[in-house]
Amino acid sequence: SNNWRTVNKEVSNLIICIDDIHPEFDRDHDFGSLEENSALSRIISIALEFCWVKFILFVVPNWRYKGNSVNWPEKRFLITNYQEWCDRLMQLLPANVAIGLHGWDHYNGGCHEKWKEFYQLEPDEIRFRLDSILNTFERANLTYRKIFRPPGWEFPQEALSILPEFGIHHYAGTYDIKTKISVDAQSKQFGVMGTSLAFLSEVDGVISIPANSDIGWSNDFCLTDLLSIGGVIGMAGHITNSCYDFFLGNGPELNTLSRLRKNLQFLSTYYDNKKINSYWPGI
Repeated sequence: SNNWRTVNKEVSNLIICIDDIHPEFDRDHDFGSLEENSALSRIISIALEFCWVKFILFVVPNWRYKGNSVNWPEKRFLITNYQEWCDRLMQLLPANVAIGLHGWDHYNGGCHEKWKEFYQLEPDEIRFRLDSILNTFERANLTYRKIFRPPGWEFPQEALSILPEFGIHHYAGTYDIKTKISVDAQSKQFGVMGTSLAFLSEVDGVISIPANSDIGWSNDFCLTDLLSIGGVIGMAGHITNSCYDFFLGNGPELNTLSRLRKNLQFLSTYYDNKKINSYWPGI
């Protein structure tokens, strides 16, 4: 495994990440509607209420995943074909909400779990996809931060050194809400193993931002545990509670957002007492 080392960088110690945003929405699926009472509008509402909290919306620029047996055609949800959606999204985002990079199409036809886009991809294919991601965001005039989260938490550890070739130095690709929080705890549930569960850690010029809590079902005690040791709270969530045939359980349902709001109200006292800072990752 890679030799990750803990680093001390200016970064908010409370970051909420929401995955899978793209311009697909109808009666049964809402991954990106910008209408009132949509999933995104509920997230933005909370961001406006707690303007000191940093939110990252991980957008997929060419979404193709449609379940484990079928997929959407190429370019069906290519964001450059939805310029009005892109423009409106930028208009709605408050200053504490940023767009992050969540793969190219969230689809891997050669993998049994087809949502794991980067599973066993060769380095040249990884480079092609990273280049496609950045070029498409630029053409769509979407302002983004170079924070990368691989779909399905799957990315070859040996390929991490490719990310800095594209100016990507922040990686949000580990997830662990089961391991007990401690100064020395390492992530071992999903994604790249061996990264610090509580702090930023670095290898090959890439800084890992941990996902150690969840808007859907994390142990609330871990929030105070993380703050007591000066750690980073990385909350994970999705823009929908279920993705076709895959149940996620941490979408912006009303009960989930009510619980998130209570947690943020509780954490507000820590922010007021300067125990939570509000930096963006230095990119």
